[in-house]
Amino acid sequence: MTIGEWVVGLAVRCEETQSFLEFSRRNQLEIFWNAQSITLSGIIVSGIALALLSTLSNLFSEIWLLRDDAPRLDDNIKLLGVEGTVIKLSFRSTWLKTSEGNIVIMSNLTLYNGLFTNSTATGCLSKKFENKK
Repeated sequence: MTIGEWVVGLAVRCEETQSFLEFSRRNQLEIFWNAQSITLSGIIVSGIALALLSTLSNLFSEIWLLRDDAPRLDDNIKLLGVEGTVIKLSFRSTWLKTSEGNIVIMSNLTLYNGLFTNSTATGCLSKKFENKK
């Protein structure tokens, strides 16, 4: 091998090494930006989920309460020391009117998770359970 061939071979290897390094840098930047994008997407989705947590909890609680038919409009219920008549059922809350005429608004999640007494639905619920036997 002559010196000229050696120099040409060295130049070719240097050029290949340089293009490999450029390729490697480009890939590192792409990986870096992709990782940042994924991280940012995860943060945004987590924020949205936390923001909707209360609303979705109340919505699903209302679905289960309606599915079970307890409580219904005009039922007398007692929960957490509050006794009243159900005057409104919505996807976020249940409204009770107390004997004093006060309106108590409680979240459906509180109603769903709490132990409440429904004094007017005894007959209806008894028939429902008898039919299942």
